[in-house]
Amino acid sequence: IVKYKNQIDYGPFAPLQLAASHILDSDSDFHLKACEVYKKRAALVIEELLAMGFECGKPRAGCAIWASLPNRVQMSSYEFCASLLSTKHVALQPGEIFGLKDSRYLRISLTESEQNISKVLNLLKEFLFELL
Repeated sequence: IVKYKNQIDYGPFAPLQLAASHILDSDSDFHLKACEVYKKRAALVIEELLAMGFECGKPRAGCAIWASLPNRVQMSSYEFCASLLSTKHVALQPGEIFGLKDSRYLRISLTESEQNISKVLNLLKEFLFELL
């Protein structure tokens, strides 16, 4: 995972940054609509994660949710994410790649559609059921 993260962890395309800056400086309410989309996605993810036994809080900003593995999972988040990727083809980010040694935290992106997020949550639920 670190190999891939290092390859994609850089700033957005400069013209995209300029366009975003223009929208934020304008009278457009685009950013308010985008915030509502992310709030809705976050609520969906948090509700499902809590039901599965993860611990997580509501983010004040951002496009990802940090969650702690359920206590009954006896592996690090790196092992958990690697196994999830190999069995269900779902990529979540383990806390270890952010410098959290021996972490039980993982990061779930909210940048996908609600439909895709729901699919991932169902696969995660299946994975937990099979794991435990």
